Amino acid sequence: MNHGLVDVVVPVFNPGSEFRETMASITGQSYRNLRIIVVDDGSNEEASGYIRSICDLDERIELTRLSKNQGGGAARNLALTISSAPYVAFCDADDRWPLNKIETQISLLRSGADFTHTDMRELTLLPDRCDYRWRVSKEIIALDDFLETTGIFCSSVVLRREIIQGARFGSMKARHPFKFWCHILSRGYKSVRAPGCYFDYVKREQSVSSNKFKMLFYTLSAYVFYVPDKRKAFKKAVRRFERYLRDRK
Repeated sequence: MNHGLVDVVVPVFNPGSEFRETMASITGQSYRNLRIIVVDDGSNEEASGYIRSICDLDERIELTRLSKNQGGGAARNLALTISSAPYVAFCDADDRWPLNKIETQISLLRSGADFTHTDMRELTLLPDRCDYRWRVSKEIIALDDFLETTGIFCSSVVLRREIIQGARFGSMKARHPFKFWCHILSRGYKSVRAPGCYFDYVKREQSVSSNKFKMLFYTLSAYVFYVPDKRKAFKKAVRRFERYLRDRK
């Protein structure tokens, strides 16, 4: 096994032109020892051709496909069955990385971190400009911290393979990463924030996460599996939902 290899998991479904920029931000990383596992989540024929044309641009990209659309969770789970590298990273098909992201996070992992996360720069595309806001994460995130504030964004993470230990993404479209991180954190692992590092997330009005009431339902559903006290789980979910609403006023 190549002990420095990073498997980058990229689920994609009927992407737009931004997919090319996403892939360029991955293949252009200063840390070169990457295998990029792209999972086409049942895209239509035209989109599948576009995905294939982008993937053909770099020999480090390995393309696989689901026969029908099953959601990002299923696509990531398929990639995890293919992945064999000692390090694993995730990037959504419309997010972008700065070119030193993987290099910065691998340094943290080599110094003993279980896994690492970054801040997020949230971009809102308007007709005449692009607005952005920063979402800064805690320095260290354990299970209790995560249940209170989340703070772990899928496209921000690089982790050591050994801590995954059978963790898989859930089937709920908006909250499937929540189950994955809870499973890992519930075993005592912690995530360390990579200083000065971030990723770009483009906010889209029609995304699954834009429905606030669905978000509350999905979050509460995930909480009941990991917080034994169901009353406490409900209170935590409501507090987080209240913060979510305040942040977006």
